[in-house]
Amino acid sequence: MITYKVAHHIPGRIRLDVPFIKRLSSVKVEDIPEVIRNFSFVTFPPSIIDIQTNPMTGSLTLLYKPSEIDIMKFIDSMISDMASNEEVMGFIEGLNG
Repeated sequence: MITYKVAHHIPGRIRLDVPFIKRLSSVKVEDIPEVIRNFSFVTFPPSIIDIQTNPMTGSLTLLYKPSEIDIMKFIDSMISDMASNEEVMGFIEGLNG
């Protein structure tokens, strides 16, 4: 299961704490599947301006156009897409030991 919590949110910027991202800090970049490295499991609408991950803190930050997207609905959809991707989930389960 993929869990997250909203760490900080102002219109146009939301930062999430995502535990599995923190576990990525102990993995070589080349060992992380491309589907995770480039978020290819998600279709980003034009209202998403940027996405940044920080494996040291386990955070995921999204910059977005607040008048054009319901960001919480998008995040729920993104997490659902991750959870339904076998390659992503297999890798995450491997991180859990």
